[in-house]
Amino acid sequence: MLSRFEDIAKAGEHLVKTDIPSSMLGYFTDLAIKAKGHKVTTIELTPAQQVDQTAPDVEYVHTLVHKALHPPTPSSSPKG
Repeated sequence: MLSRFEDIAKAGEHLVKTDIPSSMLGYFTDLAIKAKGHKVTTIELTPAQQVDQTAPDVEYVHTLVHKALHPPTPSSSPKG
């Protein structure tokens, strides 16, 4: 299927519209294949998480994303 990706993409031109140049399709296909093996993490950037959607605090958003991608590892506590 991947060897015929361009043919498939052309067949679907009337169904999907994008501004991605066709020269980049191979790159994004490779990226999708690499990403398939990685864990997906979801983070909500909403008012409930104190994120103003019209003027977000970018540093705070970076902190939330970092925490979602790099959660603290549980430390082992000594028994007794």
